[in-house]
Amino acid sequence: MDEISRSAKLVTALLKNVPGLMNLASADATVLDKITDEVTKGLPPPAFVGDKLIYRVVVFALAGVALLSVVGAVVLTFYRLEVPDMVTALGSAAIGAMAGLLVPSPTAKT
Repeated sequence: MDEISRSAKLVTALLKNVPGLMNLASADATVLDKITDEVTKGLPPPAFVGDKLIYRVVVFALAGVALLSVVGAVVLTFYRLEVPDMVTALGSAAIGAMAGLLVPSPTAKT
């Protein structure tokens, strides 16, 4: 279960169980903001949201693997040697993983 649905269930339960809170929330929009802050305060933060260093290290490592596999394939081809399937698989996987990391998620706010 993701954090949004858990938060929504917590807000719904809070609105149902606290007498008069539903009327107060419908009368004043800032009450909903306070409820949202209170409910989401107890949830754990998403993984690595503020840690850009880890993200960059992973992207650079994947870029290095992709670059080395391309250079290795070119060098092996230059010497008329067969390029192992493992080199092709590593390069493809690294490029695919980088694409997955660098493309914004469909639920991200733009």
